[in-house]
Amino acid sequence: MSLVSVIVPCYNQAQFLNETLESVFLQTYTNWECIIVNDGSLDNTEEIAKEWIERDQRFHYFSKENGGLSSARNFGLDKSNGKYIQFLDSDDCLDTRKIELSINEIQNNDAKIVISDFKRFRKSRKKLKSAFCNLKEQEFTYNSILTKWDVEFSIPIHCALFSNDIIGNIRFNESLKAKEDWLFWLTVFKGNPKVYFLNKVLVFYRIHKMGMTRNFQLMETNLQKAYSLIYNSLNDEYKFVFFNRITLELSASRNKHQNYKNNLFYKKIINFIK
Repeated sequence: MSLVSVIVPCYNQAQFLNETLESVFLQTYTNWECIIVNDGSLDNTEEIAKEWIERDQRFHYFSKENGGLSSARNFGLDKSNGKYIQFLDSDDCLDTRKIELSINEIQNNDAKIVISDFKRFRKSRKKLKSAFCNLKEQEFTYNSILTKWDVEFSIPIHCALFSNDIIGNIRFNESLKAKEDWLFWLTVFKGNPKVYFLNKVLVFYRIHKMGMTRNFQLMETNLQKAYSLIYNSLNDEYKFVFFNRITLELSASRNKHQNYKNNLFYKKIINFIK
């Protein structure tokens, strides 16, 4: 059995951490290591993490100064030893069969990435809510991730099991505090990896008031940064494709808001195009 590294970045979400780590502990696939990265939490994250490393030697705990989600994930990647990588944020959960079924599909389909479906929940996984996009209808290619991300779909990073050889030296951009997943996916897909979609709900995405996506100002600022970083990384052909995406979003913004010149999204795009 090949080793799977589960990377769990943590920042001030100790109230969810036991449930998250239990979902790793209960995996039917048993050859895993779980790398818990405490990114400068001010709550009792360390206390909970240490209870798990005492309970099971497959859990490993590291503490670092706060550097953000990208920094914590990169730290975990640097510490990982697995042939495969599973990301898992400290407020989300995996189905007990997630790793096993993903490994099976990687081996059966000679894939480098297996993406499974997900649902959302608030307090209890017994009351699941629909996903915010329909992954089974998507084509997972570089072009679709460039042009359709956040328009038709986005892929929660926990949905994927990655073969570590396609990640290699790729890391999350630490200058971004949001939208870092988008750049990561694009960089991975530049290598045109073979992807298999596993049409089963194997990831549970928690909705709560402290979730980063609820911070509009944070998301807005980092989207603008992401646009710039992506655009500057593209060749001329893809710059044209990406520019078309942006202008379509601008057109949609104009149609949605009569007073579009005062709309933050409008201003953001105009600043980007200048």
